[in-house]
Amino acid sequence: MIRLFATFSALLFTSLPSFAQETAPEQALEHAVDEAVVEEVHQAHDGGGLPQFNPETWASQIFWLAISFAFLYFFFSKFILPSLTATIEKRTDKIQGDIKAAENLSSRAEQIRLAYEAEFKMASGKATADIKAIDDEAKAKLANSLTEFRARYEAEIKTVEQRLEDSKEAVLGDMNKLAAEIAAQAAQKIAGISADPSQADSIVQSIKNKAA
Repeated sequence: MIRLFATFSALLFTSLPSFAQETAPEQALEHAVDEAVVEEVHQAHDGGGLPQFNPETWASQIFWLAISFAFLYFFFSKFILPSLTATIEKRTDKIQGDIKAAENLSSRAEQIRLAYEAEFKMASGKATADIKAIDDEAKAKLANSLTEFRARYEAEIKTVEQRLEDSKEAVLGDMNKLAAEIAAQAAQKIAGISADPSQADSIVQSIKNKAA
Protein backbone atom coordinates (compact mmCIF):
# COMPACT_ATOMS: atom_id res chain seq x y z
CA MET A 1 0.00 0.00 0.00
CA ILE A 2 2.85 2.31 0.82
CA ARG A 3 4.56 1.41 -2.43
CA LEU A 4 1.33 2.18 -4.27
CA PHE A 5 1.18 5.57 -2.55
CA ALA A 6 4.83 6.23 -3.46
CA THR A 7 4.25 5.23 -7.08
CA PHE A 8 1.16 7.41 -7.27
CA SER A 9 3.05 10.33 -5.77
CA ALA A 10 5.94 9.90 -8.19
CA LEU A 11 3.59 9.76 -11.15
CA LEU A 12 1.70 12.76 -9.85
CA PHE A 13 4.83 14.88 -9.41
CA THR A 14 6.22 13.80 -12.80
CA SER A 15 2.96 14.61 -14.52
CA LEU A 16 2.61 18.11 -13.03
CA PRO A 17 4.77 19.81 -15.67
CA SER A 18 2.78 18.18 -18.44
CA PHE A 19 -0.43 19.44 -16.85
CA ALA A 20 1.03 22.91 -16.59
CA GLN A 21 1.97 22.89 -20.28
CA GLU A 22 -1.29 21.04 -21.29
CA THR A 23 0.69 18.61 -23.56
CA ALA A 24 0.16 15.16 -21.88
CA PRO A 25 -3.29 13.53 -22.10
CA GLU A 26 -5.19 12.40 -18.99
CA GLN A 27 -5.40 8.85 -20.28
CA ALA A 28 -1.66 8.34 -19.81
CA LEU A 29 -1.95 9.18 -16.10
CA GLU A 30 -4.91 6.83 -15.65
CA HIS A 31 -3.04 4.03 -17.42
CA ALA A 32 -0.01 4.52 -15.17
CA VAL A 33 -2.19 4.40 -12.06
CA ASP A 34 -3.87 1.21 -13.25
CA GLU A 35 -0.52 -0.43 -13.84
CA ALA A 36 0.69 0.57 -10.38
CA VAL A 37 -2.46 -0.88 -8.79
CA VAL A 38 -2.10 -4.13 -10.70
CA GLU A 39 1.55 -4.40 -9.71
CA GLU A 40 0.72 -3.77 -6.04
CA VAL A 41 -2.01 -6.45 -6.13
CA HIS A 42 0.39 -8.98 -7.68
CA GLN A 43 3.07 -8.21 -5.12
CA ALA A 44 0.60 -8.58 -2.24
CA HIS A 45 -0.62 -11.89 -3.70
CA ASP A 46 2.92 -13.20 -4.22
CA GLY A 47 3.95 -12.23 -0.67
CA GLY A 48 1.20 -14.38 0.80
CA GLY A 49 0.49 -11.98 3.74
CA LEU A 50 -0.03 -8.42 4.86
CA PRO A 51 2.38 -5.97 3.24
CA GLN A 52 3.14 -4.19 6.53
CA PHE A 53 4.68 -7.46 7.80
CA ASN A 54 6.92 -7.78 4.76
CA PRO A 55 10.52 -7.01 5.79
CA GLU A 56 11.19 -5.50 2.38
CA THR A 57 8.76 -2.64 3.15
CA TRP A 58 9.93 -1.92 6.70
CA ALA A 59 12.37 0.77 5.61
CA SER A 60 9.72 2.66 3.68
CA GLN A 61 7.22 2.16 6.50
CA ILE A 62 9.67 3.56 9.03
CA PHE A 63 10.42 6.47 6.71
CA TRP A 64 6.79 7.38 6.23
CA LEU A 65 6.12 6.80 9.92
CA ALA A 66 8.88 9.28 10.76
CA ILE A 67 7.49 11.73 8.21
CA SER A 68 3.96 11.36 9.63
CA PHE A 69 5.22 11.71 13.21
CA ALA A 70 7.24 14.81 12.29
CA PHE A 71 4.22 16.31 10.52
CA LEU A 72 1.89 15.57 13.42
CA TYR A 73 4.44 16.84 15.92
CA PHE A 74 4.86 20.06 13.94
CA PHE A 75 1.10 20.47 13.55
CA PHE A 76 0.33 19.88 17.22
CA SER A 77 3.28 21.96 18.49
CA LYS A 78 2.41 24.92 16.25
CA PHE A 79 -1.38 24.91 16.34
CA ILE A 80 -2.95 22.59 18.91
CA LEU A 81 -0.56 22.70 21.87
CA PRO A 82 -0.22 26.53 22.00
CA SER A 83 -3.99 26.89 22.00
CA LEU A 84 -4.37 24.28 24.73
CA THR A 85 -1.53 25.83 26.73
CA ALA A 86 -3.04 29.31 26.42
CA THR A 87 -6.46 27.99 27.45
CA ILE A 88 -5.02 26.14 30.45
CA GLU A 89 -2.97 29.17 31.50
CA LYS A 90 -5.98 31.45 31.13
CA ARG A 91 -8.11 29.07 33.16
CA THR A 92 -5.37 28.75 35.79
CA ASP A 93 -5.01 32.53 36.00
CA LYS A 94 -8.77 32.91 36.35
CA ILE A 95 -8.92 30.30 39.12
CA GLN A 96 -6.01 31.91 40.94
CA GLY A 97 -7.65 35.32 40.54
CA ASP A 98 -10.92 33.97 41.93
CA ILE A 99 -9.05 32.39 44.86
CA LYS A 100 -7.25 35.67 45.59
CA ALA A 101 -10.52 37.60 45.32
CA ALA A 102 -12.18 35.13 47.71
CA GLU A 103 -9.26 35.45 50.13
CA ASN A 104 -9.48 39.26 49.94
CA LEU A 105 -13.22 39.15 50.55
CA SER A 106 -12.72 36.77 53.47
CA SER A 107 -10.05 39.03 54.95
CA ARG A 108 -12.28 42.08 54.46
CA ALA A 109 -15.20 40.28 56.09
CA GLU A 110 -12.99 39.35 59.05
CA GLN A 111 -11.86 42.95 59.41
CA ILE A 112 -15.46 44.16 59.29
CA ARG A 113 -16.44 41.55 61.90
CA LEU A 114 -13.62 42.60 64.24
CA ALA A 115 -14.47 46.29 63.76
CA TYR A 116 -18.14 45.56 64.45
CA GLU A 117 -17.28 43.63 67.61
CA ALA A 118 -15.02 46.46 68.78
CA GLU A 119 -17.73 49.05 68.08
CA PHE A 120 -20.30 46.88 69.83
CA LYS A 121 -18.10 46.50 72.91
CA MET A 122 -17.41 50.23 72.95
CA ALA A 123 -21.09 51.08 72.56
CA SER A 124 -22.03 48.54 75.23
CA GLY A 125 -19.48 49.97 77.66
CA LYS A 126 -20.61 53.52 76.93
CA ALA A 127 -24.27 52.55 77.35
CA THR A 128 -23.48 50.86 80.68
CA ALA A 129 -21.59 53.94 81.87
CA ASP A 130 -24.41 56.24 80.73
CA ILE A 131 -27.02 54.10 82.47
CA LYS A 132 -24.98 54.09 85.68
CA ALA A 133 -24.49 57.85 85.49
CA ILE A 134 -28.22 58.40 84.92
CA ASP A 135 -29.07 56.04 87.78
CA ASP A 136 -26.63 57.79 90.12
CA GLU A 137 -27.99 61.18 89.10
CA ALA A 138 -31.57 60.02 89.64
CA LYS A 139 -30.68 58.62 93.05
CA ALA A 140 -28.91 61.86 94.01
CA LYS A 141 -31.87 63.94 92.84
CA LEU A 142 -34.25 61.67 94.73
CA ALA A 143 -32.15 61.93 97.89
CA ASN A 144 -32.00 65.71 97.57
CA SER A 145 -35.72 65.87 96.93
CA LEU A 146 -36.41 63.70 99.96
CA THR A 147 -34.13 65.85 102.11
CA GLU A 148 -35.77 69.03 100.89
CA PHE A 149 -39.23 67.54 101.35
CA ARG A 150 -38.38 66.37 104.88
CA ALA A 151 -36.99 69.77 105.81
CA ARG A 152 -40.01 71.55 104.33
CA TYR A 153 -42.37 69.06 105.95
CA GLU A 154 -40.74 69.46 109.36
CA ALA A 155 -40.80 73.25 109.00
CA GLU A 156 -44.47 73.16 108.07
CA ILE A 157 -45.19 70.78 110.97
CA LYS A 158 -43.46 73.14 113.35
CA THR A 159 -45.39 76.07 111.90
CA VAL A 160 -48.68 74.21 112.27
CA GLU A 161 -47.80 73.14 115.79
CA GLN A 162 -46.92 76.71 116.67
CA ARG A 163 -50.20 77.90 115.19
CA LEU A 164 -52.07 75.24 117.12
CA GLU A 165 -50.29 76.24 120.29
CA ASP A 166 -51.07 79.88 119.67
CA SER A 167 -54.69 79.03 118.88
CA LYS A 168 -54.88 76.87 121.98
CA GLU A 169 -53.61 79.67 124.20
CA ALA A 170 -55.98 82.12 122.56
CA VAL A 171 -58.91 79.75 123.01
CA LEU A 172 -57.94 79.07 126.61
CA GLY A 173 -57.67 82.82 127.23
CA ASP A 174 -61.08 83.37 125.74
CA MET A 175 -62.46 80.50 127.79
CA ASN A 176 -60.97 82.00 130.96
CA LYS A 177 -62.54 85.35 130.19
CA LEU A 178 -65.84 83.67 129.42
CA ALA A 179 -65.65 81.67 132.65
CA ALA A 180 -64.81 84.83 134.64
CA GLU A 181 -67.75 86.67 133.10
CA ILE A 182 -70.08 83.74 133.78
CA ALA A 183 -68.80 83.50 137.37
CA ALA A 184 -69.27 87.25 137.93
CA GLN A 185 -72.80 87.14 136.50
CA ALA A 186 -73.62 84.07 138.59
CA ALA A 187 -72.31 85.69 141.78
CA GLN A 188 -74.36 88.79 141.11
CA LYS A 189 -77.53 86.89 140.35
CA ILE A 190 -77.19 84.28 143.08
CA ALA A 191 -75.57 86.16 145.94
CA GLY A 192 -76.29 89.70 144.82
CA ILE A 193 -72.56 90.41 144.87
CA SER A 194 -71.22 92.69 142.20
CA ALA A 195 -67.83 91.27 141.03
CA ASP A 196 -65.26 92.83 138.78
CA PRO A 197 -64.62 90.74 135.65
CA SER A 198 -60.86 91.19 136.06
CA GLN A 199 -61.01 89.88 139.60
CA ALA A 200 -63.13 86.97 138.43
CA ASP A 201 -60.56 86.28 135.72
CA SER A 202 -57.77 86.27 138.31
CA ILE A 203 -59.73 83.84 140.47
CA VAL A 204 -60.35 81.51 137.49
CA GLN A 205 -56.68 81.68 136.50
CA SER A 206 -55.58 80.81 140.05
CA ILE A 207 -57.99 77.88 140.12
CA LYS A 208 -56.63 76.72 136.78
CA ASN A 209 -53.06 76.93 138.02
CA LYS A 210 -53.92 74.93 141.13
CA ALA A 211 -55.62 72.31 138.98
CA ALA A 212 -52.59 72.10 136.72
